[in-house]
Formats: sequence, C-alpha cells, structure tokens
Amino acid sequence: MNTHQFNKILIPIDLSESSLNAFETALYLAECQKASVEIIYVQDNTFSSNNPNSLFNDRLFNNYEDIFNALADTANKKLGNKPKIIIEEGLASAAIVHTAIKNNCDLIVMGVHGASGFREQFIGTNAYNVVKYAECPVLTIPTKKKCKEFKNVLFPIKPLYGTFKNIDQVLALTSEMNTNLQMLCLSSYKNEDEQLFSILIEELKSKLVGERINISTQFSSGNNFADHILTCADQLGVDLILLTSSIDITYKQQFIGPHTQRIIHQAKVPVLIMKRSS
Repeated sequence: MNTHQFNKILIPIDLSESSLNAFETALYLAECQKASVEIIYVQDNTFSSNNPNSLFNDRLFNNYEDIFNALADTANKKLGNKPKIIIEEGLASAAIVHTAIKNNCDLIVMGVHGASGFREQFIGTNAYNVVKYAECPVLTIPTKKKCKEFKNVLFPIKPLYGTFKNIDQVLALTSEMNTNLQMLCLSSYKNEDEQLFSILIEELKSKLVGERINISTQFSSGNNFADHILTCADQLGVDLILLTSSIDITYKQQFIGPHTQRIIHQAKVPVLIMKRSS
C-alpha cells in the first residue's frame, strides 16, 4: 500500500498539446493513487486579444463547456468519478495558484508551454509563475512527451543538509514502482564535499528502507549545474527529473533561479519541482 501519496491533483488545461499531455499524465497518477482530480480552465485576457496563436478566442470560449465535459467524461471512465471543472477569468497563473491553495490540492500537473503566444519564449509564463508561487509541488510536462510510469529518475543534489526533507513528494510518484533513483551529486569543485555527499546518501537510504527503490550515485563538478543535469538526463534516458530549491542558491521562497528555469524549459522529460518545507 502506498502511504506516500497525493490526494488531490489540480490540472490546468488550455487545450494546448502540452496541457493535454499533462492531463493524461495526471489521470494516470490519480488512478494509481486513488486521488481525486480537478480541472481548471482560465480565460486569460491579459495579452491574448491580438495574439493569433492564442487558444483563448471567442470560438473556443463559446465551446469550452462541451470540450471540458468531454475531458471530464474521459476522467470519469478512468477514475470512476467525474472531476470538478473550474472556470475562471483573469491571470491564469494567479487563478491556478489560488485554486490549489483554496481547494487543498497537493499536486499541480501542468504543461510547460501553453497558449501564451509571444511570452512563451523561455519557460512558459504561466508555468513559471505557478512554480514560483505554488505552495504544493508542481509536475511540469513537456510538449512532446506523454508520461506514465516514472521508473528511471534523476535526482540532482548539492552538499546541503536538509536536502531530503521533502522525500515523501518523491515517494508519492515512485513507491508503487520498481524505481531506479540516480543521484547526481553536484559540486563546484572536483573531489570536494564527497564526505558530506556520502552522509547524505546514507541518510536517504535510511529513509527508503522497505521502498522498491534502487539508488545509484555519480558525481559532477563545475558551476553550470543546468548543463550537467540536462546532459545526464539525456545520457541515462530518465523518465523524470527531481528539483529542489537547493539547485539555485537563494533564500527567497518565491524565486526560481536560472538553473531551475533552464532545466524546466529544456528538459525532454517531466520535472517535479519540490517545495521547500515551511
């Protein structure tokens, strides 16, 4: 039995390919964990009126009820219960974060690049702000990737105590599977911090006793952590990348550093951004 689980998953949908992939992934996770799901659609008029690529146009808005009822029916067939559909207007990221907090959602699953047109040049604007302000973990799904099981997971860490405070967020996605957890130990200088890394890995192993998770470790030195993580993810063919706030050195709760931004934007696989404990 999985005692580490998400109970309520929020799925932002704008009908972009990325958000529909996120929808499929979220349904799979909900089915595995017997979680409920909520679907949120936000008519974000902030910058869409003159954007030909925007899906938030009058035709779509007039037809959204049929479209979202069809998505709800799909979820009902898979989960055995019909999800709540939430329709909001305003700034999409703010509505998503507010809804997640108000409805006690413990995971947000969303596409990286949605229907935000010219503002999607780096990490998608809505995804960026949701990751930045959400109080629960966020699982981002790339446009071309449909994901189900996470059996080969990359977990980059830096030599900091407290790295595994939120390990339950990892177990919620992996403890029902035979998972290979590849630890990527990141250090600015070669051969430094190895003793602390050894202590951290032993701490992690003690937390995973009884879990179906195999741990392997490799080391990487240098300052371009995003490059190391993305290269390692490609070489290992991982299904998921885990990120904690320690990847970017910051003492600000609502901050996403350049390494995290780049990884979310360029990763070919889903990224779980774990939230710092209060």
